[in-house]
Amino acid sequence: MFSYLSPERRVPDDHPLRTLRPMVDEALGKLSGLFDAMYATEGR
Repeated sequence: MFSYLSPERRVPDDHPLRTLRPMVDEALGKLSGLFDAMYATEGR
């Protein structure tokens, strides 16, 4: 399915998901090194 609207434009500015986004981004940022170590550097 194709949509001309990005997910960012679909979620209203006052939606509760907007407050969660920064927290999730921070948590994933802290886990980034762990994710890098779990995956091969060359292909699969």
